[in-house]
Amino acid sequence: MTGPLKVLGFIFCLFSINIERGQGNSQSPQFVMCVIEGFYPNNLTVQWRVNDIHSPRHKVSGETWSESTHYTCEVTHQGKLISVKKNFNTKLTLTLKPPIVTELFVNNKVVLEAVVSGDEEKTVQEASVSCSVKNIPVSSVTGNINYSQDISQFIRIHNIIVDTKTWFDGEMVTCSIQDTNNNRDIKKEIHFDKGDGQKPSVVIYKPDIINSDTVSLVCEVTGSKLGDVHIMWKVGEQPYIEGSTSTHIHQKNSMSVLSILTVSKQEYEDPKTIITCTVKHANMGDTGPPLQVSAIKTPVILDPNSAQSHLVLSDDLTSVRWSLNSQPLPDNPERFDEYSCVLGSEGFNSGTHCWDVEVKESLYWSLGVTTASNQRKGGVFFNSGVWWVQYGLDERFGFPVKEKLERVRVHLDYDRGTVSFSDPVTNTKLHTFTTIFSDTVFPFFWCHDLKILPVTFHLIEELHLIEELDQL
Repeated sequence: MTGPLKVLGFIFCLFSINIERGQGNSQSPQFVMCVIEGFYPNNLTVQWRVNDIHSPRHKVSGETWSESTHYTCEVTHQGKLISVKKNFNTKLTLTLKPPIVTELFVNNKVVLEAVVSGDEEKTVQEASVSCSVKNIPVSSVTGNINYSQDISQFIRIHNIIVDTKTWFDGEMVTCSIQDTNNNRDIKKEIHFDKGDGQKPSVVIYKPDIINSDTVSLVCEVTGSKLGDVHIMWKVGEQPYIEGSTSTHIHQKNSMSVLSILTVSKQEYEDPKTIITCTVKHANMGDTGPPLQVSAIKTPVILDPNSAQSHLVLSDDLTSVRWSLNSQPLPDNPERFDEYSCVLGSEGFNSGTHCWDVEVKESLYWSLGVTTASNQRKGGVFFNSGVWWVQYGLDERFGFPVKEKLERVRVHLDYDRGTVSFSDPVTNTKLHTFTTIFSDTVFPFFWCHDLKILPVTFHLIEELHLIEELDQL
């Protein structure tokens, strides 16, 4: 009975094959051997090929040894030929990965990953990682060795712990390993890119129509020269959640990073659940809290105490229409008396805010933001402290929009001092005001008939592509 033929190591059909390198003496420091075992009967022939050339006798010595040489061991047993080809230019790589975001947000610790990978387990095991910042060593924790079927490599991850302030200051972290098989050092560097050092703007885009059991939200972090940002989400009181985050997206005058989070419809529609996008960036300080923007279910709620008496507000305070009849309302100080205007109920004195206004049913409209201190009584409201666009009115009531629109998007970046208006249907920019805010500002509306809507986006692919995100 003929038993299996084995040449140790590689898998070939039903057999494993291996060529091994050995360490000799000072006269012959290297040798190559083909190990064969577990066969019967014990008749076989062995032939060698060196760089695919038949070589009945090939002397391996310190002078002739080359790690790029390909050795082929051909074994014939019971009429069956089995061969294995190998060289000894062992692959060993070092990759440095950015901080583990959960450590960053939960423990305020910067833990980098130094990933050592190679095709031989022993080589990966013997490769020790040393890291430093400004030639000062930093501590590391070595993990276990695992084999990745996807890349056919052995992998060991070393966690590198870096001081949080040092990381956000942009200091270079240098790590190296010694590749003893190829007699070389492998060095890699990584640092936090601070970009222009400015505070980025953060906006959460939400669907206006929910027709499935899940809801996807998009957090967009934008800056003129955006550096590295780290993004996580919070859903209610649950622990931090990592979304699917894109690489930097280069636009005409800015750069953005998108993070997508999918939650259940029940979680999203629960009024007690606040969904928050949290961002750590270059201008936040080394231990400061992350920049946060929450997905409020309704972007702007109208303030009934500010509405002029001819305006009728809906029960949910998201739409308004003009009525010929004046309502008997108290003449409180915050109420408009001459212009048919109404304000949003929440004022803004920091951060980025965005809302869509449906104006297709309105014969005329004027909308934007105004200061909290602006006079609402009499005819002086539009004299100062207003940043706004208008349709169907005199130019003194706002920057004129010539075409009739379905929707208008208002994008307020308080910290950067910009108020931008666009048409979200055609993704067309209308106008941008630039100023320096020193007072709380409120959304304001002067209209015949309008409704406030959530910002719309269309998810094309689950991880990366957004079809409609305005470039403001």
